[in-house]
Amino acid sequence: MIKNVSFAARIVCGFFLVFFAVKLAVYHYHFIVYPFPNEYREGAMLTTTAGLVRGVNPYDLQNQPQYMNDYGIFYSIVTWPFAKIFGVTMLVHRLVTAFFIFACCGVMFWIMRRRRADLVFCGLAMVSFYAVCLYPGTTTPMANPSSLGLFIFLLALFIPWARGFSYPSLLISVVLGILAYYTKPYFLLCVPMMALYLFLFVSKRRSIAFSGVFALLALLSIICVHRQWNCYFSNCFFLHSNPGHLSWRQSVNQFNAFVGLNHKVLLYSAIVLAVQALLTPKDWFKVVCFKRPLPFILYCTIICSVVLVFWLGKHEEAFLWYYFHLLSPLLLICMAVTLSRQQPWTLIFMPWLLLSCWSIVQSDMNIKLNPADEGWRSVRDLISTHKDILNSPLIAPLLVQQNKPVYDNGLSEYFKQGGYRDNDLVKIFSKGDPRIIMRYYYFMNEVREKIKRREFDLVLIVQDYAPLVPGELTQFYRPVGKIMLSTPAICASFPLTVWVPNDK
Repeated sequence: MIKNVSFAARIVCGFFLVFFAVKLAVYHYHFIVYPFPNEYREGAMLTTTAGLVRGVNPYDLQNQPQYMNDYGIFYSIVTWPFAKIFGVTMLVHRLVTAFFIFACCGVMFWIMRRRRADLVFCGLAMVSFYAVCLYPGTTTPMANPSSLGLFIFLLALFIPWARGFSYPSLLISVVLGILAYYTKPYFLLCVPMMALYLFLFVSKRRSIAFSGVFALLALLSIICVHRQWNCYFSNCFFLHSNPGHLSWRQSVNQFNAFVGLNHKVLLYSAIVLAVQALLTPKDWFKVVCFKRPLPFILYCTIICSVVLVFWLGKHEEAFLWYYFHLLSPLLLICMAVTLSRQQPWTLIFMPWLLLSCWSIVQSDMNIKLNPADEGWRSVRDLISTHKDILNSPLIAPLLVQQNKPVYDNGLSEYFKQGGYRDNDLVKIFSKGDPRIIMRYYYFMNEVREKIKRREFDLVLIVQDYAPLVPGELTQFYRPVGKIMLSTPAICASFPLTVWVPNDK
């Protein structure tokens, strides 16, 4: 009787999960083919890829800050062959991003099945992860390196785990960890996580060997990268080392929001873990006393939680992104493995878990993508009839796609910060880079002189926010209109002002 009920419950749950997945996939398809930018800075990665396709060194000093990119270059390297064939477009970049979102789901499935997780709970975890990847406000499904970085991050952690932390698998982890950094810097977290676990639970000798090989290969990569791209580390390291917009209030807000979004997953997993602790108190006592290794998946979840609360979660310019990238997949894997071990009674949680998943899916469905948006269509037409446009980052992807120069790709405004050393620890080995600061002001003077000579035949900038546009604009150009542009995925609208030379 119990087996029949359990089988029927699985069938019903499977039906709902397939329905949720199809809904998400349909929305994701419309998101990918949406012809306009979905975020203020979506053009940043396109400029790096465009540089590679056109044979331009995107991290050369002379090409900064137009090609500024503080994320890393590996995503553009992966995208480059497709962009070379099909063009440097948002469509190509979003397709590459989508591939790695699904690849992350595949890695999650592999991990869960190795831990003998039930297929229904595996499906729930993957659909829930897919839903948070598309969640309103997140940049994950856009022209963004996050999904590739997460894919490498998960492989760097779980390939050694699957191979018993053998030396060959640890070498693979080192290489993947370095690639993770060159994809998006905070995914380098996988390296200290692995080194610490090896030291505490596996072998101190392996931990030291792992750390030493990483240090050697990382140093070699730094030498090679700096020789090839002389602004790379000012963009992707020193910029991030400077104190940014961090606050404990933001950390608390993000923590509360993430817990609120996942409270059922956390609650039911905690209940089952408590039951397991009561049934096997000796095993858990050995873990607490370090006489038995902490389960690797649980260890990764705990470490990422600590890092998010005390560091990344304090970042005021991102909301839930880091939680979705670092914690969501690990938490969902833990949930699937934990609930699967107490079958069939844990299936009673499934209706509430499905409701929780559906609420996230519904949030994604609330985003309305209008490919016939009149504002965007008029801006695209304006761009097509002009050659040299002083631009807002908002329209940078359209400029790239039309093979026109980009002056502000969205990250350009942060270029100068890479020349400063505001972190006391960094000051010990680097006193600053005046060439970065000088290049920034040289670029600003170039723009200023072009404005004075009225060489821009059009200026399109967001009202009240144009950090790379000198004040001289109002002396030599006049506003002729304003166009409201929406970026539906981040639920925002921007007033784009149109300026033309005042002698026309």
